[in-house]
Amino acid sequence: MAHACGNKYIQKQPFITAVNDLRTHNNYNFANIWEFLKALQLTILEQNLMLILIMKKKYNYLKLAFLALFLCSLNSFGTETSCLASYKTPYLKWKNLPIPIYASASLPPRFKVLLNEEIQKWNSSFKMKLFDYRGSSTFCHKKEINCVVLEKHSKYLALSGVEDYALTKQDFKHDYWVGADIFLNSGFKWKHPASVGEVDPGKVILHELGHVLGLQHHFFHLNSIMNYLPYEAGDVDLEISIFDKEILEWLYLGGKCPEDYLLAFIDGQEDLSMELLKKKYTDFSKITDVNLLYLISRLERSKNELDNSLKTIDMAIELSSHKSNIIKAYLLNHKADLYFRKNDIKSATKNFEESLKLWPGNYLTLTYLAQIKILMGESNKEALALLKQALKIKPTFKLAKELSLQIKK
Repeated sequence: MAHACGNKYIQKQPFITAVNDLRTHNNYNFANIWEFLKALQLTILEQNLMLILIMKKKYNYLKLAFLALFLCSLNSFGTETSCLASYKTPYLKWKNLPIPIYASASLPPRFKVLLNEEIQKWNSSFKMKLFDYRGSSTFCHKKEINCVVLEKHSKYLALSGVEDYALTKQDFKHDYWVGADIFLNSGFKWKHPASVGEVDPGKVILHELGHVLGLQHHFFHLNSIMNYLPYEAGDVDLEISIFDKEILEWLYLGGKCPEDYLLAFIDGQEDLSMELLKKKYTDFSKITDVNLLYLISRLERSKNELDNSLKTIDMAIELSSHKSNIIKAYLLNHKADLYFRKNDIKSATKNFEESLKLWPGNYLTLTYLAQIKILMGESNKEALALLKQALKIKPTFKLAKELSLQIKK
């Protein structure tokens, strides 16, 4: 657990900048003071105490500095602060639960039924009611009315700027979420339950509701609903995971902090994540958690330790026998990518082909196999056949479209 002060991972520059800015410009406005307090990396209680003292101007900067040091010294004796004292990415939450959710009046009836069902899944997975479904609303255009909308494809793209299944737009005030809207893209083939080439709106809604709660993408937890798998590939087996629940218990019930190496990874600090992992586990070969081994392999890959990464992913694959075919295929794709980086094209191809047998609808694997054939100067006819299959599953997949054009030129 990271303490607020004396932590070697905390960047000191924001604190120095905040102090100098306040001193130089005598900026006593609320926004600057709040940034100053956040830069100190104190607990919320300590921040509020200091805010009162500053706003009342009972302390000059010298006294303020001594107060900050005093509070830091208290922390150094074991008082724990925010789990995220070392990290850039903020985890915001709602001030009050349950969160009211409405369906846009124009949302198709089958989507409204699914919205209610997915809300109940989140509610039943937690120790308290997270969402309150309130039916249809004609006021979805207003701020702080939390709505789910099926948006026209062109309007969705104007909102998001990307070709994606959905977008959750959130508003916050004073470190709390105050509004959230989920926009579903009408440009996809929505069907529940979905087969290959279709997108299950239930899975996407469940994922986006996780974002509404404050969860981010958890790419290391393979079957978490907050992972991001190709939905059109069919049989996407995602659920509300243990880690998702731990984050929510920490955010809303004051539960224990999630593992610091996971928070560092989510924050994009991969070197820090690996450093923390090595402190916790002296021997990676004794780890039996498939998700953790996959995370370690990803971190080793980012450091270009490809042999170590292969060894780790092999352990994960060996332990994944009881997992779904989707999980095993996902791990094999990762292994294929490692071989590709080592310029072992034969082994990369073999692993992609094994993955495709387990998950035949994965348009990503089809495209990667086609890409290898093109790079190796093999049969363009075979590559085109693979790309045609990929684009049949996901017609908008950019890489497959670009490779097809490349061959036809």
